[in-house]
Amino acid sequence: MVLIRPRKDFEAMKTPSPPDYSDILNWAAHPDKRDVTDLVPDYPGLKNNQSDAGADLFYIHRTTLISRFKWNADVGNKKLNRLTDKQAIRNQAGIFNESCRIFAPRYRQATLFSFFDKNGNGEKALNLAYHDVREAFLFYMKNYNHERPLVIAAHSQGAEHATRLIREFFDGKILNKKLIVAYLTGMPLQKDAFDEIPFGESSIQTGCFVTWSTFGWGIHPNYFAEAYKAAVCTNPLTWENNGALAGFEKHEGAVSPGFRKIHKNIIAAKCERGVLWIRNRKPVPFFPLPLKNYVIMDLDLFYINVRENVKQRIDAWFTKNNSSPELTK
Repeated sequence: MVLIRPRKDFEAMKTPSPPDYSDILNWAAHPDKRDVTDLVPDYPGLKNNQSDAGADLFYIHRTTLISRFKWNADVGNKKLNRLTDKQAIRNQAGIFNESCRIFAPRYRQATLFSFFDKNGNGEKALNLAYHDVREAFLFYMKNYNHERPLVIAAHSQGAEHATRLIREFFDGKILNKKLIVAYLTGMPLQKDAFDEIPFGESSIQTGCFVTWSTFGWGIHPNYFAEAYKAAVCTNPLTWENNGALAGFEKHEGAVSPGFRKIHKNIIAAKCERGVLWIRNRKPVPFFPLPLKNYVIMDLDLFYINVRENVKQRIDAWFTKNNSSPELTK
């Protein structure tokens, strides 16, 4: 971790300029511009349907900044933006492009070391990042939402910010009625993470959150260990949390890191001690990080399962509210 620790304290480093969310360039994904979430892999039946979607997605991407020279990213960093789009926005936010209009803000994300810093610098960097996410959400609600129901999806650092956002704007608030589901992946969450938003325990439950972090079979994380022991876990092959093994036949498809192919029936999974254990029948091209850590692929590995599940939950939300997607277009 010393190798990725920024060389100076937070205050000693220049803070990047805040993004202006009225500028569409400060959105990694937006329905009014062409971007990577318009793409789909080469697989039968997949299509981009954002123009006709009856729901919206607010997506917050994972950490893609690792730096010794800054605590927070500059949203104008084109190289970092290309990396973020390729590794997170396309493969994760794009999952939802058949069912939702996709809004994914660029934000001054905190560098990876922020999560392991014990001197207050990381907390300040994460607070700055959340400030941007919050501003982006407020701008979205004022200018784009127009009373449409909403899915929230987030990964890793994004899930940290999304959890905070949900507590501030949804939990016990009137806006909760618009929440279809929150997919909060790559970070440990407890069952009581929210006061009034329950942990989802079925494939069609709405107004809830689901969560998982993916590791190889038998692996217990060597970071956030205590938090994971107390965490809940959703099995995205069944959308249940019962510890049962879901076999390869339940796996509807993972998207390859290069986004060219869908690989079906390659993952078996079960929830165990707060994480999702998987067996992977196709290690190429799905290489884990050291210690069989698949967390960076939490959504990628279940691309089709999530894609189909969000359709189910959106349909269930409209049925529950005696409404129709046609009324929100």
